[in-house]
Amino acid sequence: MTIWRKKSYSKSLKIKAKNIVKIFPTAANYAKHVANEFEVFKKFITIKMIDQIVKFSNIHIKWVTEKCQREQADIDWYAKEEQKRNTPQFLLAKNKEIGSVQLGYQKDKMLSSLTTKIKNRDI
Repeated sequence: MTIWRKKSYSKSLKIKAKNIVKIFPTAANYAKHVANEFEVFKKFITIKMIDQIVKFSNIHIKWVTEKCQREQADIDWYAKEEQKRNTPQFLLAKNKEIGSVQLGYQKDKMLSSLTTKIKNRDI
């Protein structure tokens, strides 16, 4: 029962099936005089759409290129730094630093052993 109908339908009444769609949506009327695939393509895709696709594709390509160039610049910088670290001058300077630290440690060890000997009066 609905608002505009006061009495409900009879339970034993069968409603007749009816096709309510009179015109079926097809491309037959629109593409009746189309001869080849390109004309069909032109019916669905306009030149303005293609221009927009090209425009936004170029924007995306430019963005990706700039991003890759920044990443490549970072990679190049790290490669140059790594190359500097592997040069003989850098390795020699690093070994001197390590050597002076080890030498200082050995001096401290000798000095501490000397002070313990003096305290124990072994000398």
